[in-house]
Amino acid sequence: GTVECSGTGFNSEIAALFDVYLMASPALVAGQTIHSTLTATTTATDGNLANNVATADALVITRADVSPEAIIINQHPIYPGDVVDAIFEVTCFGPDPATGVVMNFTLPPGSVVLSATPNYGSCTTALTCTVASLPPSREPAKIYMADVRFVAPPTPATYQLGSQVSWTNPGFPTDSPRTGSGELTVVPRPVFPDLALLVDATPAAVTTGDLVTYTLHVTNAGTGTAASVSVRQTTSKPAVFVTSSVHCSTEPSVSCLVGTLASGAWSTLTITERLTDPGDVTSAFTVTTSSAEDHVSNNTATATVTVVPPPVRRRATRH
Repeated sequence: GTVECSGTGFNSEIAALFDVYLMASPALVAGQTIHSTLTATTTATDGNLANNVATADALVITRADVSPEAIIINQHPIYPGDVVDAIFEVTCFGPDPATGVVMNFTLPPGSVVLSATPNYGSCTTALTCTVASLPPSREPAKIYMADVRFVAPPTPATYQLGSQVSWTNPGFPTDSPRTGSGELTVVPRPVFPDLALLVDATPAAVTTGDLVTYTLHVTNAGTGTAASVSVRQTTSKPAVFVTSSVHCSTEPSVSCLVGTLASGAWSTLTITERLTDPGDVTSAFTVTTSSAEDHVSNNTATATVTVVPPPVRRRATRH
């Protein structure tokens, strides 16, 4: 193509400056050279034409605008020692693909890397990932993603996740490297009691009207204190309450107060009852607390006692 610039005239020893901006053709590729020839002419007599022509070459290069960031995809809250999934994203906004892309991601102190899985390219467990060419955003594979799975630090705090990306072709509007960050908040693990109940019935078989003693062992294996702990009984057949080792109420069913159990504490209580109906009598005991408890599947225990009728006494007959 040809560009022509003109002026009305120039005095001796006066220089004229023309700025010409050209847009490179999209058909050009990196490494090609744009050759320009500039020729100065005048309608006046020019005594030296040898210096009226100059040339300039421009090398076609690619330019890329690359931006990194880190995203935590776990649902909150995150506790010490939890497994965390983080997505590190690197986006090329063009105008050209970024080449020779190297990404380095950093985790909080005390974290343990489990895996690093990219959607393409490669990653090491040292969290260095490489991509030969990262397409610009106008292309389908516009975002590079590395899914990093790691164990959260043991100390509750707010941490920064770092990301740095560099590439070999010139940057636009600024050169590489670029940095990004994300935030990870680790909160203290909540404190809950965890009550568990075991029960034993002695004897396992009785005669109608005999006594049976239930021995109940209540433990708190949780990290928090259990307040107002009590044990409630339900039976498959009627049972007559006789005595207990702790205070119990009997209406509408037997319920016994254990009290407060600190973390790691335990308590044993006994309940003695008279069984009057023949057959298998199953008693279910459930331990509860007024404190919030996040694990209740071990709060119930059962015991079954077999009740048999007394032997029939036959009257002796005289002959």
